[in-house]
Formats: sequence, C-alpha cells, structure tokens
Amino acid sequence: MKQDKVNEMQSSTISIELDGNEQVECAIITVLTVAEKDYIFLIPIDEKGEDVGDDIWVYRYVEDEEHTADNPDLQDVTDPEEFALVSAAFDSYCEENDLEF
Repeated sequence: MKQDKVNEMQSSTISIELDGNEQVECAIITVLTVAEKDYIFLIPIDEKGEDVGDDIWVYRYVEDEEHTADNPDLQDVTDPEEFALVSAAFDSYCEENDLEF
C-alpha cells in the first residue's frame, strides 16, 4: 500500500475485541455499502500505527438505536456469496483509489 494512503487511513481507528477479550487496534480503510448493507474494512495496526501483517478484515457494519457510530455492531461475514460480493466491491474501491494491498 502506498505510504501516504496508510497515513491517511490511520487517522481513523477502531478497537476490535477478539475472542478471549484480546483488543486489537485497526485502521479503518473504508466503509462501503453493498446490496443495501454497510461493510467496514480494517487493517490491524501496532502501537506505532504501522500495519501488522497482510490481512484486511471485513465486517458487516450496523448502526441502530443500540449501536451508534461510537459503538457500532460489527458482524462476521460468513456467507460465501455475500463475502464474494463484498470482496469484489472492495477490489473496485481499491482500483478506483489507487490502493495496493
């Protein structure tokens, strides 16, 4: 990924709680709407704000009466067809914005 894009993304972060109460800080790459649902794309970062590994994490992103922008509901994308649609949308987003992962 180009360094200026990394720096731009890392100004927005979110903390994710994994199984076992492990907290992982992630830079928000983008939120995309696909088939009328929102999805958030994240890259784990370390305490210096540098990306860790090569994985991009994707979650269904839900804001409602209970879950606000400060505390959204992040849901796993487990359906292979849904994941394929979301992955294709992310690939298009990356091409349009000159992002390389």
